[in-house]
Amino acid sequence: MATVVLSFLQKLTSFAVSLPVIGRFLDVCLATMPLFLRFGAGAFAPSNISECKRPKKRLILYEYEGCPFCRKVRETLSTLCLEVEIRPCPRETFSQYGHCDLSRFRPEVAKHPKGGHLRFPFLIDEGNNVAMYDSDDIIKYLWQHYGHAADMPISLFMTTIPPFTYFSFLACAFRLSPSMGWIRTPSKKPEKLLELWGFESSPFCRIVRETLCTLEIPYILHNIPHYAVEKRLEFAKKFNNELKLNKNGLPLEGATRLQLGMGKFPWLVDPNTNVSMDESGEIVKYLLKQYKIGEIDMKEAGNISHYSTKGASKDHGTIYGGVAASNKQDKKHQ
Repeated sequence: MATVVLSFLQKLTSFAVSLPVIGRFLDVCLATMPLFLRFGAGAFAPSNISECKRPKKRLILYEYEGCPFCRKVRETLSTLCLEVEIRPCPRETFSQYGHCDLSRFRPEVAKHPKGGHLRFPFLIDEGNNVAMYDSDDIIKYLWQHYGHAADMPISLFMTTIPPFTYFSFLACAFRLSPSMGWIRTPSKKPEKLLELWGFESSPFCRIVRETLCTLEIPYILHNIPHYAVEKRLEFAKKFNNELKLNKNGLPLEGATRLQLGMGKFPWLVDPNTNVSMDESGEIVKYLLKQYKIGEIDMKEAGNISHYSTKGASKDHGTIYGGVAASNKQDKKHQ
């Protein structure tokens, strides 16, 4: 029954966003739903974030946008203004757990000395010689080491209260199209890491991250939520010419979004082509044109009606197990 419902939602989502003229509007509306369901988690930085330590080396996160557990970790990374290298690990197919044949980064997790299983998210903190699974453990680790002096924003705190914590699953229901960070799309790997400035709850940033994820494009994620004063000033000074800012980082006449305090996020930099750009729709078009080399098999790999628990044990958190299985997320095999 669950797969029937999910299959209907998947077809409805794919149809809605493909409509001419209004498809883009509907896509943004659907991408906005997780923001409300997760109370804007990841949108605001703690006022005392400047007192927190920063990692000795850039963090590395193996994850994919369709995973509700990965979402929880990204929300914390965004809140703590942590810079992280994202290595996208979308599934190859809905029909089997742990399938890893053509995936770009999943084999790295399977072969890692502290990995060995295709479970996500998987965080690596080379500065502390730490590598770990389980979203709750990762979140606890991040707060202990890089948020020890910060107060958790109420928006993030709300997501920790049952039943709100399970809304991370519900949020996924609005982004079920395979290309929305669920299933890999054949692509060519860039030589240099792309860079993305944004924050977790933004629907526009989400749309860009989903595209980077389905294309398995690794990138540096610069989390720059509201109230991250130092980070936003640094961003403004770095790109003031392209963003229509003056030497003090203030918006010039004509920079409407900046004058309204909305920022220019997402902001993508591709050092492989010397391209810097904003506007999620244009970024998605650019990424698909520049890196996409194939299509998702919608009849088989991308069809959620073929969802199967094959390869998963009774301890894995499958959709048949319901949200209660999230308490065993450390054993989830995706």
